[in-house]
Amino acid sequence: MRVAINGGGGHGSVVVDIIEKLPQFTLVGILDSRLKLGQRILGYEVLGLPESIQAQIQNHNIQVGQCGARIGSGHPISRGDSSHRANRHKCHDRAGDFVSFASKSCTGGGATIGNFSAICLGTNVIDRITIGEHTVIDAGSTVLHDQPSCSIAYGTPVRITNDRQPGDRYL
Repeated sequence: MRVAINGGGGHGSVVVDIIEKLPQFTLVGILDSRLKLGQRILGYEVLGLPESIQAQIQNHNIQVGQCGARIGSGHPISRGDSSHRANRHKCHDRAGDFVSFASKSCTGGGATIGNFSAICLGTNVIDRITIGEHTVIDAGSTVLHDQPSCSIAYGTPVRITNDRQPGDRYL
């Protein structure tokens, strides 16, 4: 499936990392109002402004999904290993498949993050914590204790606020 990214900034680079790891997608370029047409960013050509999306869909045979939530049919963009460049993670941490670490998240070492989990903006995970699969730790949280699979948690210290199921939308 041929896709384009709307926005070539920091989050765009995370989406590029995700798409490049999913063999069912071919990234054809980036739509961005701040970049010049034809310029290359993250190794991909700027195809035009987001306002020109209808023309780009036809010109490049791009599949369309829900903005910000899915790429094509049924593939959430939160799935794919990604870590923003500003993060601090120790070499002894273990992250499962398709884990996302947002900007300024930090792990203290020896952390284990389960498959399909997301650590949101500015979250701190102390030493030797285990976060289960399909778990979302919300922005600005501090994780002091292990977190179970299939949960949403936030706060300092973090507490579980909701359950979630595999395949549920990110938040």
